[in-house]
Amino acid sequence: MKFKFSRSFGALAASLMLAGCFATAEKAPASDQLTKIQPSQALSGDYLLVDSRSPDAFNGWTKNKDAASGHLPSAELLSARWINWQLDLDAAIARLEVKKDQKIAVYGETDLQRETVAKRLIAEKNISAEQVFEVTGEFSQWGKNFELQKLQGFQTLVPASYIESRIGKAVIVQIGWDGGKGKDYRKSHIPGAIYWDDIEFEMPPIWEARPVEVIRTALEKIGIDKNSEVIVYSSDPMGSTRGGAIMQYAGVENVKVLNGTFDTWKKLEMPLEKGWNQPQSIENFGVTGEGDSTVIINIEQAKQLRKQPNSALVSVRSLPEFYGEISGYGYFDKKGRIPGALNAPSGPKGSWDMSNYRNPDQTMRWQASLQNFLDQNNISKEMNISYYCGSGWRAAEVWWYTRAMGFENASIYSSGWMRWSSEASNPISKGTINKPQILDKQQALSK
Repeated sequence: MKFKFSRSFGALAASLMLAGCFATAEKAPASDQLTKIQPSQALSGDYLLVDSRSPDAFNGWTKNKDAASGHLPSAELLSARWINWQLDLDAAIARLEVKKDQKIAVYGETDLQRETVAKRLIAEKNISAEQVFEVTGEFSQWGKNFELQKLQGFQTLVPASYIESRIGKAVIVQIGWDGGKGKDYRKSHIPGAIYWDDIEFEMPPIWEARPVEVIRTALEKIGIDKNSEVIVYSSDPMGSTRGGAIMQYAGVENVKVLNGTFDTWKKLEMPLEKGWNQPQSIENFGVTGEGDSTVIINIEQAKQLRKQPNSALVSVRSLPEFYGEISGYGYFDKKGRIPGALNAPSGPKGSWDMSNYRNPDQTMRWQASLQNFLDQNNISKEMNISYYCGSGWRAAEVWWYTRAMGFENASIYSSGWMRWSSEASNPISKGTINKPQILDKQQALSK
């Protein structure tokens, strides 16, 4: 997707983390005394486990190398941060799938975290105070006594405090899309960050990726080569993951993105600066030849992939786009879908909505919940898949998340629906279609 308001809608230490990742500055709500239980009791199998910490802590980031990393198996996430920031929690609470009269054990790092989440759960009309229990103690300590799970590639999605620790060491890049002006960047950005506009790596009229050598030259101009340590952020995760994927396609080996948005950085009261940081150009990117096809494939590769066994193109466009009811873009009018593609829609509110893949704070949706969504749409890591949307923005975000989940055979068909539908010889389908029918057509095509 071309994420432009003007055209569409307006070596890493896995244990390193700073305390800012877990910060909550707001007051806990007034409440009655919660019933407290020990960690061993919470793990008896009688409780729905709810983690109240940040998404980054849940994924595996820690305060220090001696702290427990990850989360309890089967634990679900309802972060106190989301409540403190007064975000819309309807979808997040629905994802917990609390059964009637089910006992809930809330654990976390501090009393404040646990109590904030417990009281928010009790406020739900179908959850009583008698159902909710607080697990005592700091998870970072007692969690070391239990088997834990973590997001396989959590190091590729970094917290704000990790970025702060790399200022002056890594190349920090803000992705924008205002024709190179960087107006928002000039007003406020992460200290030391440089600006990279999408016009440097994709081209009109359908905003598909530029030739890889053009991208490499553009990266040389901002001082990035294949060995650079790069951290990318943006005002939207689509921007950061699109920029990060483009860099990896060109051959940059060490790219991470902020889990969340620049707004996350600001809400955590991290340092800011104004003005323009002029990058120092370099002369040799260090890689030549074709781009990395494990990241991005072209339309001819997409045509081949969709017909191979156990393979599929996966649309991450909205359902109205997939059905051919709308194009999804103000600057592109062709409607429909690629026949035989699976569909895992971005969200219910249109081409800009990625809520099916995100937590309320715009971080990656916690892994088990996202995996459940993908399972419902017949998408598994055992398949050879390539995500597509309009021109690669939504697809890049989904690719980044699922790669962190261990989807090793996934790529991005970056040119997407816009390129496909612009070639008259390519087949197109329209109309409503249910999940069994979608699966049948995919399997028939890829025999």
